[in-house]
Amino acid sequence: MGNLLIIDSGHNEYVKGKESPDKSLREWKFNNSMQYKLANRLKSLNIDYYMTNPYPQGKDEIGLITRCNKANSYWKNQGKPNCLFLSIHANAYKEWSSARGVEVFTCKNCSSNSTKASRLICNSIYNGVKNNIDKGFINRGSKIEDFTVISKTNMPAVLVEYGFYTNKLDLEILKHKQDELVEYTLDGICSYFGVNYSSEEKYANGNYNKKAKTTENLNVRKGRGTNYDIVSTIPKGSSINVNYCLNNWFSTYDLGTLGYVSGDYIKFL
Repeated sequence: MGNLLIIDSGHNEYVKGKESPDKSLREWKFNNSMQYKLANRLKSLNIDYYMTNPYPQGKDEIGLITRCNKANSYWKNQGKPNCLFLSIHANAYKEWSSARGVEVFTCKNCSSNSTKASRLICNSIYNGVKNNIDKGFINRGSKIEDFTVISKTNMPAVLVEYGFYTNKLDLEILKHKQDELVEYTLDGICSYFGVNYSSEEKYANGNYNKKAKTTENLNVRKGRGTNYDIVSTIPKGSSINVNYCLNNWFSTYDLGTLGYVSGDYIKFL
């Protein structure tokens, strides 16, 4: 095993609160969506991953120490490869406040590698959002706090608060710019591991509006990513009309409603 990212999705479905004031975003759902989007992209960057909390749906908290123990045990069993623990969260402060921006935490007396990862990831997310999405986005910086999941794990560890779901501007980013947040996070992770980051997928992002042929049985999903539910499966060798592509996932209306298919299993006619 080469580089390993241990992904820690904060909170489970039955945790009360942890939602935007208008109830349009629940933190556990954002965290879970982000972890699967990250995992899907890590494969193309040759970075291995492990999830401490892969199935938060329909559950209460599994316990912070449990998540730490799972991370430590997996890392040890893999021979302690070069590793980073990344805990995914979204922030809150009062109800509809002006507080906003990204901040990344390490614990007291953490390793220099934790500090390095915190700085790289925080700056990458901030620069990406500010330069491409919202010029008013704020860099709250790298901070120190003895949160259990980063103080009781044995490998370098950071906890990312992507933005505030109690801020209306940040909320829009958390809801609608997750693919971009993933790319900015990956840029920082790759810098930490010393590997080349590339946002290039099989197909460039953009509008195609083309007819394609399925090269395998092709799942149509509710969203862009394998973490979304399957709506239907199109048999191998079928024709399909594909539209906008984002991160190698195409939109299609061939089933009479909006669905998404992976570009890995189509070939343009």
